[in-house]
Amino acid sequence: MIEQLERLHAAYGEHLRARNFSGVHAANDAFHLTMFAACGNTYLVESIKHYMWLSLPVRTKKTADYARAQASERDHFMIIQLLKGNDSWALAQCAWTICKLRNVTICESSAMCSQVTEVRLFVSSLCQCS
Repeated sequence: MIEQLERLHAAYGEHLRARNFSGVHAANDAFHLTMFAACGNTYLVESIKHYMWLSLPVRTKKTADYARAQASERDHFMIIQLLKGNDSWALAQCAWTICKLRNVTICESSAMCSQVTEVRLFVSSLCQCS
């Protein structure tokens, strides 16, 4: 899984530097789906796919923001490095911090899912991956 995430991260960076935002968006979605799929919870993955679809207009607009896309690239790198280690607590803290930094995005992404539930799902699923 980590090798696949690294390939997706590299593709994300290539698309970002080429300012190919549809490629950035596709690589970003693939990165997150790959990461969550590793947790073995198909309900979680299907729920994330559903919310990705529902939030598509908001996410595509924000993905095309170069500074935000660069921040996501840094976040992905940090997540990969933490996944390589054995410290699931550090990984969960990283996820929590990213979610808090992206607070507005999480709230806007889906009116159907509360921010607290989304963050808890994200952190708990990552803790079970490592």
